[in-house]
Amino acid sequence: MFIAVGSETPEEVDERISTIKLTAENGDVSSQFNLAMALYFGFGCPADWPLAVQWFEKAAAQNHSGAQDALADAYTSGKGVEVNEALAHQWTAKAANNGSVAAQYNLGSKLHKLGDYAESFKWYERSAIAGNPEAQYNTGNCYDVGLGVAIDKQEAFKWYLLSAEQGFSMAEYNVAYSAKHGDGVSVDKELAIKFYKRAAAHGHVDAQVTLATAYAKGDGVAIDLVEASKWYKKASSAGDSCAQWYMGVAYRSGSGVSVDKVKGLSLLLKAADSGNVAALCELGNAYGSGNGVQVDLALSFKYWKAAAEAGNVDAQFVVSNFYYGGKIVPVDRVESLRWTRKAAEQGHIMACYNMGNAYEDHREHACGVALNKQEAIKWFRLAAVSEDCKDAHFNLGILLTNGGEDVSEKAAEGWKWMKKAARGGHNNAIEFMKNFAD
Repeated sequence: MFIAVGSETPEEVDERISTIKLTAENGDVSSQFNLAMALYFGFGCPADWPLAVQWFEKAAAQNHSGAQDALADAYTSGKGVEVNEALAHQWTAKAANNGSVAAQYNLGSKLHKLGDYAESFKWYERSAIAGNPEAQYNTGNCYDVGLGVAIDKQEAFKWYLLSAEQGFSMAEYNVAYSAKHGDGVSVDKELAIKFYKRAAAHGHVDAQVTLATAYAKGDGVAIDLVEASKWYKKASSAGDSCAQWYMGVAYRSGSGVSVDKVKGLSLLLKAADSGNVAALCELGNAYGSGNGVQVDLALSFKYWKAAAEAGNVDAQFVVSNFYYGGKIVPVDRVESLRWTRKAAEQGHIMACYNMGNAYEDHREHACGVALNKQEAIKWFRLAAVSEDCKDAHFNLGILLTNGGEDVSEKAAEGWKWMKKAARGGHNNAIEFMKNFAD
């Protein structure tokens, strides 16, 4: 490729271009290509895209793969010619068949977009064998998920590793992930951390978050909150909402960084604006309790509601309490039960308990459901899996023994729950058992 040398005088550059132009006009294919490149990029002369394309066409007609590849780029970008995807594809194919490694990769990409995965894989693999790191990554991905070739996790890892060793960050991340989870290779946490570090250093945001989390939790490395904050900061600056949430909490608590509640709040707000559920919950809690901010129940409800609508089980339970107690919003027991049910269906213990209460004492809770002993028992049973939910143990005892009147084998489960509640220190259960003993 022709590139003007900085030490040359303008006169020397003009003379060199004139010489290249003369040999190009005499049919020398390398000169035709070099002249086209000079005109295309303005190397030592004013850029002239249409004229550059003419010289690319002359060189391409002589089977110059670089010129064929350049024409494909020109017809894709519209530099010097009108955009023409069909011609771009034709020139890419010619360059690829003529041995251009870059064109082989580009043809693989074009065919992938067209959904021709078998042909796409063929060209990716050719380019990969020639050493193209992006093609090696994509070949690995084809083997990983079965695009145009049968799934082969070990073969996928082989290509990811070849690409990663050339510094391609996406491949570095996949090598790390594979080594961490034993996907196509034996679990190797040391190798995983090595490549997470490489990918993170090359700006791969997911790698930065994963590496930061590893330092925060001691997963494959010693716990180091300062190092965790370093990588979360980088990911946060790149706009990752998970990292923004973590750094928001870190700045507010001084975990691995100096306390800066203003910066912490700012980062939590950014993460929340991106829909990060953990940040929404953190803000809901902060404005509800006055943790680092003035108490603002309206804002608290706003953030808890957003988290609840995103499916967070704890937020759903909190929102149910807002509607039940009439905090900021009017009392609405039906709406409260709707959110309670959502949380209960995700296994929230206290939500399960409240569902049981709603069906056991529907009049007191006035939540739009009819008395239903079996539904109450169902929900209390779900709550009773928790050793701490002694009220559920007691209520099951009452319901299943019919208030202590049923001493048949059929009621044995109820007595079991009542005894459990009493052993757990539940005062009403203790009193109940005393009365029964008497």
